[in-house]
Amino acid sequence: MAISRGSLSARGRRTRALLVLVVALLATSGVVVATAPPAQAAGDQHGAGQVVLNPGGGTASDGRDGLRIVLNASAHRMGVPAPAASDQIWFANSVQYCCLTGAGPHLNVGGTLFGESGASGGGSSWTSVTVVGTSGAAAKGLPSTTGDATAHLRYTAVKNGRTYTVDRRVAYTFPNHFFRDTYTFTIPAGNTDPVRFYSGGDTSPGSGTEGFGVGLTSPVRSVISVNPGSGKLVGQREVPGSKPFDGATSGPFDSPYDTVAEGGNVGFAVAASEHDTGFMTQWNLGSRPGTRVRAQETFVGFQGTSMSAAFRASEVAAGAPVLLDLSVLNSTRTEVSGLGYTFTLPAGMEIAGGERTSNCGGSLSPNGRTVTLTGGRVPLADNCVVSVPVSAPAGTYTIGRSAVSGLAVATNGVGSATLTVTAPSTPVLPPAPPTTPAPEAPAPSAPGAPTGLTTAPERSAVLVSWRAPATGSPAERYRVTADPGSASCDTTGLSCVLGGVAGTSYTYTVTPYGAGGVAGTPATVRTSVAVEAPQIPESAPETPLTLTTDRGPITKASPGEAITVIGDGFLPFSTVTIVIHSTPTTLGQVTTDADGTFSQAVVVPPGLEVGEHSLVAYGVDPDGEPHLLRMDVTVAAAEASAEPADGSLPMTGQNVQPVTYVAVASGLLAVGFLLILGGRTRRRPEHRL
Repeated sequence: MAISRGSLSARGRRTRALLVLVVALLATSGVVVATAPPAQAAGDQHGAGQVVLNPGGGTASDGRDGLRIVLNASAHRMGVPAPAASDQIWFANSVQYCCLTGAGPHLNVGGTLFGESGASGGGSSWTSVTVVGTSGAAAKGLPSTTGDATAHLRYTAVKNGRTYTVDRRVAYTFPNHFFRDTYTFTIPAGNTDPVRFYSGGDTSPGSGTEGFGVGLTSPVRSVISVNPGSGKLVGQREVPGSKPFDGATSGPFDSPYDTVAEGGNVGFAVAASEHDTGFMTQWNLGSRPGTRVRAQETFVGFQGTSMSAAFRASEVAAGAPVLLDLSVLNSTRTEVSGLGYTFTLPAGMEIAGGERTSNCGGSLSPNGRTVTLTGGRVPLADNCVVSVPVSAPAGTYTIGRSAVSGLAVATNGVGSATLTVTAPSTPVLPPAPPTTPAPEAPAPSAPGAPTGLTTAPERSAVLVSWRAPATGSPAERYRVTADPGSASCDTTGLSCVLGGVAGTSYTYTVTPYGAGGVAGTPATVRTSVAVEAPQIPESAPETPLTLTTDRGPITKASPGEAITVIGDGFLPFSTVTIVIHSTPTTLGQVTTDADGTFSQAVVVPPGLEVGEHSLVAYGVDPDGEPHLLRMDVTVAAAEASAEPADGSLPMTGQNVQPVTYVAVASGLLAVGFLLILGGRTRRRPEHRL
């Protein structure tokens, strides 16, 4: 049952403001209120007790002692009432999450919400919370130690007798102003419910509740709450290499709560106007049993213009290039110009060949071990990014604040980040032959046939599962092939997801391989029902992933126009359905190639009404989870034009006589005059990411 979480009442807002005032007074007075020890853990903490990373930090007004990160907080976190098992962050002697709702992780299983804070305040509690382990400067109290720290917490949720597990690993490097969450989600066997994970809630940057939202899409998507009164900000962002967010919002703290409670999609939106701040991020985990791994970072800072830096990967091979992103965030409402800096790479690392990109303007000079920018600009409530490829021999390379010099009109917010460069493997030479012939080793025996084969046809995909052979030698790996078609997979596990063409039934062959690559006895299984086509919703979903064409992205089209659309990121050899919204109309279906890409010609319906529409490609990703690409276009009436220069499609159709243009223009002028007399304008929607 959905639980309504509408706007706070006037009394609730007064209570909320009072609680924030108490926190602010405690912070400014230098008082730190110790929280309950583990033996006194609240019921909603499930007896696990709270964990604090870098417990001696978060108090210096200039942020030099980093963050104090509180997980599974006690019911009176930092001396004021707060939801048990929620999160809290101390930075510059202030808290970043607020009041009786707070912020933290939430799991929704088929419309049942589990958690303790934020949107979960009126839902089901976690079934259990366990502190699996900690290391470094982490404790279950509030000692004064500072330094690097990690923690591993496990949250469980039980529904219909099945246990869903969220393993949360938090890593913090002192004195950074951010930390990383790596989540491992385990969906149990027999599950058919859609599972979604949400993170966020009620923010109070610098212990203040009013502010505005900022959204970034480069180098990764980020959502931020900014409080001009306290001069602080808090946000969450994607991690390069991990799955992007399926939703990310920054706006009034409770605006996504009903959607989260129902297990819906929060979308991508940012409220730039003044509001009671909060943010929410989302991953869609699908319904298939198994594990998923996702990562994100939470960061804080001071309002203003601040520079940060990060590698696009944590590990690369020697000599291989990796992108280094130098980002400058402007969290004010005024454009900043005159940006300049020099960034020096660690010894041994150099700028590699390849494309260097910048949207900072000014003059960019990458050379050897330095990247220099002069005369740059950063738009208001936005960022600019310089990306350069770098490479290095084998070793460990760390960047930090000391890498930046000559920084103009921005502060140095570069945290510590490490890149591990691995050496190429050294071939092992065979030993010298013995002086006397050695007896021949017996040939390895072959595995028997896999048992218990099953198939689960889904939309554009089939999950094939089996049990290990009961006879013969142990199987070290398996190969699965499909008939008809070219879909196949190799795995060391006991299941595979293969692409499927809608309306097709398949026979799958599972072949085990033992030691030395010896093939065992294959087993086959046939699907009982055909693969289904992707499900098409009534309205075009929000997504950061973009559909394109053979001419690149387009913004205009005409009824009857032919468009060759191009997409990627899908499960190989799977069906993709191409639809145009607003009223969903299927334009065609296509089967992806071995790389999960497609190129398909479609025609805009001749009778499609003039206005805003969205072309969407629906399918599944390599994990079998829903995957869609979107391209918004304005459909206008056909005109006589050969080759437009604005990136739109060339117009075709019957030539229009000049008198027709005059008539149409006169009509449009009359309509425009009437609209002006009406004096009614539409409000623009909130800025969408």
